[in-house]
Amino acid sequence: MPIFSETENYFFDKLSVSPNNDYVGFIKIHKGASPAGYDYNELQAYYKRILTITDPKGHVLKTFDNICDYSWAPNGNRIACIEGEWSEDARHGFISTGAFIYNVDDGTETDIDEQPYFIDWSSHDGNVYLYCYDRKCENGFCVYRYDATRGEMEVEPYRGVHFSPDGTFYLGIPEEWNHFQWEIYKTRNNKNVTAGMRSCLTDTKGVYLDDKLYIDLFVKGWFPGKDATLLIRVVEHEVEPRAKAGDITIFVKKKILSQTHYLYDVNKETITASYDNISTRWVSGGNNLIAEDDGTITIISLTE
Repeated sequence: MPIFSETENYFFDKLSVSPNNDYVGFIKIHKGASPAGYDYNELQAYYKRILTITDPKGHVLKTFDNICDYSWAPNGNRIACIEGEWSEDARHGFISTGAFIYNVDDGTETDIDEQPYFIDWSSHDGNVYLYCYDRKCENGFCVYRYDATRGEMEVEPYRGVHFSPDGTFYLGIPEEWNHFQWEIYKTRNNKNVTAGMRSCLTDTKGVYLDDKLYIDLFVKGWFPGKDATLLIRVVEHEVEPRAKAGDITIFVKKKILSQTHYLYDVNKETITASYDNISTRWVSGGNNLIAEDDGTITIISLTE
């Protein structure tokens, strides 16, 4: 199954396997009209997004239009979704229009009365967490904990919604201008512990080392089935100076020289494994890393 098709003009994104291994989910992105100078990697929101749910053999069970993100329930039989529409001026490239829960087993839908921009069905307590922008909330955003059984919503003091499997840490939502630099916080006291990760890898990630090399660090998400382990991608780019603005030199990334994925144990602040030259499109499913290279899907076992 190709990630990109030149002939049919679509992409697959956010490929995942339900925790019970009964279903597969992905967002099929149909390329639409985009302004001159933009491509898929730079502005994903110009594309129509269709959430597709299949069985393990690939038979389509259900589709939903205009889905920006989703998260499986811990038991795998339900899925929480964010609905949205593209807007050039919107945060994260879309305007959230609502959220709902779909039960794959019986086909029922339950609306959630909020317009989140991030959503996660946490395995540590079984609740759905939603990150919503609201001027009435402190710092202009609120994190809600939604009990999908009782239909009850409570405000929580967190800065993000993506909790580690054991619930001891969570990822803070990055600033609007920096979508990949997630911060790590302790759940019990909201203490920022990101520095341990960066110093463990190297203190030079995310800066220009010289006029020819730039290194990015991307926090990709929590690895399932482990207490508090993050999957992190580190990319080395070849760069060249393009222009000057006063004393500031503007560089342009030319090509990727190398990329490595690391498993980082947040509790121990140590790297437990590394995998070289895996494609940028991946998803963790069970204990596997699903990678794509030139339209070919590769499943890599990450079990120790």
